[in-house]
Amino acid sequence: MIEILLPIEDTYISKYDETINFGKSDSLLIGNSLSENNHQKILLKFNIPSTFSKVSIVSALLRLYVYKKEKTGKQEVTAYKLLENFKEMETNWANQPSHEEVGYTSILTDNNLNGYFDIDVTSIVKQWLNDKTKAVNGIEVIASQNDSSSIWFRSREYTQDSMWPRLIVEYDDHKLVTDSKQNGDVSIAISNLYQLGNNFSTAYKVKKTGNKETLAVLQISDDGLVWFSEKAVEVVNGDYKIIATSSPRKYDRISLVIIKQPKLFLPTGSSILAKNNIINENSVALKYNSNNINIPVDENGQITINKTGTTNISIDSKSINHSSNIFFNVVGQIKDNKELFNALNDASINNINIPAGNFSISNHSIDASRNITISGMVDDYGNPLTNLILSNMNIYIYFFANIKITLENLNIVGLPNTDGANFIGQFLAKSSVSLKNVHMKEFKTALNFENLSNIKITECEFTNTSEALVFKSITNCSISKTKFKDNNKSSITIEDSCSNIDISSEFENSHNNNFIGISIINNNATSSNINITDSNFKGFDWHKRVTYTNIPDLPENHIIYGVSTEDDLRDVLTNWTEIGIINVLQNILNIATPIEIKRPVILNGVSRNITISADQNISNLSFTPYSAVIAADSSNVIIKNLTVDGNNSAQNGIYVHGDNCSVYNNIIKNIVRPKGKAACGNGILAYKEGTTALPSPINTLNVALNIIKNIARRGIFVEALNAKTKQLFISTNINITNNVVDNVWNDPLTPIETQEPNGIFSTAIELQGVQKSITEFKGNLISNVKNNLKESYIYFTDTNETLINGVPANPNANLSSIEIENYSIDLNQALITDSNPNGAILLINTGTTSGISITQCKPNETIVVKNGENTVIDKTQWDLYKFKINDEILVECTSQDKLVTNVYKITISKKTLIHVTVSTETELINSLSDDSVVHISLLNDITLTNPLFINKYVILDSYGTNEYTLTAPNVTFDIGADENQLNNLIIDGELIICIGLYASISLHNVIATLGTRILSEDIKNIHLYGLSTPILYFCGNAKIILDEDVLSDTPIKSIVEKIIITSPTQGAPTQILQTIGAEINNFSLQSEYSNILIDKGTFIGNLIIDVPNINIKINKGGNVKNIQIDAENTSLTLDIGSNVEALNLNSNNLTIDGKNITHVNIQSGVTDITTIDVKGYKKINPTIAKANNSLAVIFALTQSNITTIKLDGIFEGIPITCRSITNINGTVDNKIVTVDDTKVLKFSIIVYSIMKINLFPNIYDEALEIKRPLILQGNSDVILKQRNKKIATETAITISSNNVKIIGLEIRDWNIAIENKQDKQSYKNIIISDNIIYSPQGSNYGIYMGYDAEAFLYPPDDPRHLNDMIDFKGLTIINNQISGFNSHALILESVKAAKGKLLIDHNDIYNSKGYGIWINTSKNINVQNNKIHENAVYGIYFSSTAEGIHSIAGKVPSNITIINNEITDNVTSNLSFDGTDLTTIEISENSITNKI
Repeated sequence: MIEILLPIEDTYISKYDETINFGKSDSLLIGNSLSENNHQKILLKFNIPSTFSKVSIVSALLRLYVYKKEKTGKQEVTAYKLLENFKEMETNWANQPSHEEVGYTSILTDNNLNGYFDIDVTSIVKQWLNDKTKAVNGIEVIASQNDSSSIWFRSREYTQDSMWPRLIVEYDDHKLVTDSKQNGDVSIAISNLYQLGNNFSTAYKVKKTGNKETLAVLQISDDGLVWFSEKAVEVVNGDYKIIATSSPRKYDRISLVIIKQPKLFLPTGSSILAKNNIINENSVALKYNSNNINIPVDENGQITINKTGTTNISIDSKSINHSSNIFFNVVGQIKDNKELFNALNDASINNINIPAGNFSISNHSIDASRNITISGMVDDYGNPLTNLILSNMNIYIYFFANIKITLENLNIVGLPNTDGANFIGQFLAKSSVSLKNVHMKEFKTALNFENLSNIKITECEFTNTSEALVFKSITNCSISKTKFKDNNKSSITIEDSCSNIDISSEFENSHNNNFIGISIINNNATSSNINITDSNFKGFDWHKRVTYTNIPDLPENHIIYGVSTEDDLRDVLTNWTEIGIINVLQNILNIATPIEIKRPVILNGVSRNITISADQNISNLSFTPYSAVIAADSSNVIIKNLTVDGNNSAQNGIYVHGDNCSVYNNIIKNIVRPKGKAACGNGILAYKEGTTALPSPINTLNVALNIIKNIARRGIFVEALNAKTKQLFISTNINITNNVVDNVWNDPLTPIETQEPNGIFSTAIELQGVQKSITEFKGNLISNVKNNLKESYIYFTDTNETLINGVPANPNANLSSIEIENYSIDLNQALITDSNPNGAILLINTGTTSGISITQCKPNETIVVKNGENTVIDKTQWDLYKFKINDEILVECTSQDKLVTNVYKITISKKTLIHVTVSTETELINSLSDDSVVHISLLNDITLTNPLFINKYVILDSYGTNEYTLTAPNVTFDIGADENQLNNLIIDGELIICIGLYASISLHNVIATLGTRILSEDIKNIHLYGLSTPILYFCGNAKIILDEDVLSDTPIKSIVEKIIITSPTQGAPTQILQTIGAEINNFSLQSEYSNILIDKGTFIGNLIIDVPNINIKINKGGNVKNIQIDAENTSLTLDIGSNVEALNLNSNNLTIDGKNITHVNIQSGVTDITTIDVKGYKKINPTIAKANNSLAVIFALTQSNITTIKLDGIFEGIPITCRSITNINGTVDNKIVTVDDTKVLKFSIIVYSIMKINLFPNIYDEALEIKRPLILQGNSDVILKQRNKKIATETAITISSNNVKIIGLEIRDWNIAIENKQDKQSYKNIIISDNIIYSPQGSNYGIYMGYDAEAFLYPPDDPRHLNDMIDFKGLTIINNQISGFNSHALILESVKAAKGKLLIDHNDIYNSKGYGIWINTSKNINVQNNKIHENAVYGIYFSSTAEGIHSIAGKVPSNITIINNEITDNVTSNLSFDGTDLTTIEISENSITNKI
């Protein structure tokens, strides 16, 4: 491990200025002037943590930054241990401290200039630690007195802390092995230590693989004898917990408290010590608690079983407040029948526990005023061991309380001709009865339930009874996983008004038995909603599975059953006629024959996503020569909640061939009409055929809420035909309501001989022969009726001539409100005449004997329209009506006999306008006063002498694509300027909008140089597209939309320097502002109850909320740099994809919901942080918070007392479950955390307030990208390893930020271990130290820093072109081990240090198949103290390898120092230079074995 210490004091002293103090200097100076008898010395002092005494010091380096050197060449610099103290701001030459005689010398060379210089002071640091009786006084540094020159270093007063002096201490923490006991299924791993303030923090990873309750207690000690319990966590099976300490101590350990048995069974009257059921080898002091007063526990752990029952004995650490706890259960069991009898009557006993053996209850009644659980024992396989002989027990549940009765784990046997138990209630909706694992046999009636709700029976067995279960007037009952066998009357009897019973169980009859499964009896009322889906009947006749007594044969009274396959569906429809509701549970696709329903039934999809589809060769129905997907050849059939897909093969969707049928909430689609066939191509077809002697009208049809689309002829068709006379029978109660019919077409090129010569027509809905007085037709929405020869959306065949037994039918109508889709039209195109075919949407079929007239309707106004084959809206009346844009015109179409009425809807989208151009003030004023002019275009700039007021509808713009200026003190759109437009203009003045109630206005590409004011009250909306103005002042009640103008060739954003919203002058403020594609620098909210919607493309610099009751929503693509909330009751919501850089909370009672907030700051106005509701954040205890989104994490990090954040949710797109960020400390914007999981690590890297991440030992298997300043600190056993890939393909760590440190990681099996993002950006102060980087699989590179040097050769206009080397100042690659790569271990390419040197220091680089270090087209580098060996090609290779680079001045390796390296046994060459400026390369003091 490495720790870097900064000086707490530093100064230098000068003999020449012997009384002057230099403590405030940003420089440190050593040297001599022999001619002036002057000397300078440096004094430095460091705070050495006491915990260093517990570790083994490996080395200590004093590092100084050299920025000036008076003399070239080598110079000796020596460090001494100070024997006396000094004070930075008081010490001078005259009062300097003394130092030891022995010093430690290093050689400083010219290569250290503008770089670092190290002195080995390991011995000094060890002396400080070994002699605890003496203070750490510091270090003195001097230059050789034989040299007459000076050397300048940076001090801790210098502005850049990267150049400060520092003491780099490497240590081994193995001395702190702890006394941690482990037991069985628990393992403990200790992390390496890291410094936290002046103490060391130790983190333990406690992992549990077994299933025993375990409490891990962290204990600390100063002497190893007396231990103090500091923290405790419960360790959950299959998981692990992190527990850490940074307290002053000499020893620490984890002590385990483990429950031996999770449940103890003891007889009443006995006692036991809790410690007898606990493993506690380190004798941790514990406290105990019981939650049952009948089974108490004292402070010594003595448990006394006074009565039968169950208690939870919780155990936690005695000395820890809010300690986690573990627990076991103690079950007190009765001893005999007498005690059982007493327990049933004892109101203080809730749990009656019966041991294995034989017990009995006979003729006993209980008034259940409390919860009662009666439970027995089971063997290892769950079989009951408790036998209970039961007869005639009555349990009365009459109390108005939430009473729960439970029976479990019992074998219950009856006496001859006796009943088991009767549960009798008074319809108490909150009471419940539960049975689990209860086996009953040999009863007359095993269990009887009356007037109860919430009954749950599971995993039970009932055999050889007369009736197993009887339900009378019960509701909400579930019977699951239960077996019924050989119950000779019925297994389940359901009587009277029972409802909501779900049965998913197994029913069995032995051979030769033919008993009833479920019997449904109607004595006084009818039961309903009895669902037997997932039940299985073995050995039952079809009609003995379910039987009915006194129940009419109607579907709604039948049992519910679910089917999943086509065979099941056909089987139930054909054979199991007792099933009245068939739920289709899964898709039934590609049926070859139609589903024919020949009995009353409800066919129901469990959702409308359930599809029944036709095969491409689906056959015809059995009763007609046409195909259909589903056909109801019966009365009393309901078909609902299905998708019926004809698959472009079936000729009808749903065919109804009976009375009293309903088709609703279905989707019917893809129905075809083959050539030559007329009576098909229907989405829903209701058809019956009869004769005069046997009339067959349709009686009651309900078609509602269906979506019918892609149909070949008719969406809905209803017809009842007299086969002999070819006349229609009058059908009654035909209700066609709220259906959607879309995309109905016909092929007019295919004439059908039996029809009219030009083909047949298509129609959305066709009704023939309906008795209109009792027919409902409304709320249907129709669109896209294509190739319609008769141009009819709705077709009614007139029934005046229809006869039934020779008597004319009553033609009175009750048809209304058919809504055709909205049509947007121009006013001058809306008039319907013979010469205007565009108006054909208003043509109604007039081929009936009645004829059709049209009436134009509008509230308070009526326009009478002429009759005729070609209907015409009266032009005079039309012109009199003053239409407005968005007016909806309802065209009511009524038959001449006033019997048939339908309503069509048209929407006016624009007006026919008079357009003029103006070039002078006079022309502009005259045009505005002319009511016939509604579009004015400027031909040039116009300057007005007076303010301009506009109070009429007008479009005002520049002519063509120009953008002219209208100069005026202000331009005001006043009351009357409704629906106005202002386009492509510059208003050189102030723009004022005050257009009045319920009005609207829009602007496109407008510049208002002096600002914009909106004063309008209660208006529709103001839409500002591409507005540019210095200030937008909003004090009205309007809805403002500040939008991007996308109509221009290049979209124009709205740009506003400042927006101010203040309260309106009158009325309740309901201000709404929506921004889309806008740029706003400052936004001030000063009006309560405002609603702000920030949409895609918006950027806001500062958003300030000064008043309460504000709602702000930021949608995807919205960005705000800074939000300041200074008022309470503010709600802020962020959608996924939005972003806020900083959120400052300065008030109580706030609601924040969303993600993507980089910083959250809690300011002084927050006096009660509990009133801030951050969605997804929950504080569990004073130090632990739970978060399920990234904002909740950031909010938790703002609170100094939170040390652990539990994560469970989605964090910036990363799903994380049951993981934590731990050991959190530091200031709000400089947090240090510990993580132990890959996904938590990836998320923590994103969180800007986290500046250092300590990694707990683990394998991290996903690639990382670091986009911000960050320290990533590992230690031993922290491994970054690519997940499950034989061939490395990814980069382990990509860096795209300055000030990134990667320390102490083991990185292996990646294509590239560490590289910067390849974007030509300058990334400074990257430190890569103390890592082990290797690739046994032979991957590409270890470390790559820079950019492809080929970029120098690209043309200047090529985005990849490089003009100069990229500045990577501060790059330090130190103390790494890099080996085993397929190409090269370390590459620097196209980089330099603009100031100082890049540093490659103390690395061990070996066994790569390419180069150890490759420096390509880079300069200003120190390569020192490295060991580079056994690489397959070069040890160090310098080049400018891209063709042509050699000729580019300055684009070759230069100013490089290679010093004190060991470069050996590299196969091709240890050092190789290709295209290098050798005059600037210094090679000295290296150990190189040949091959250069």
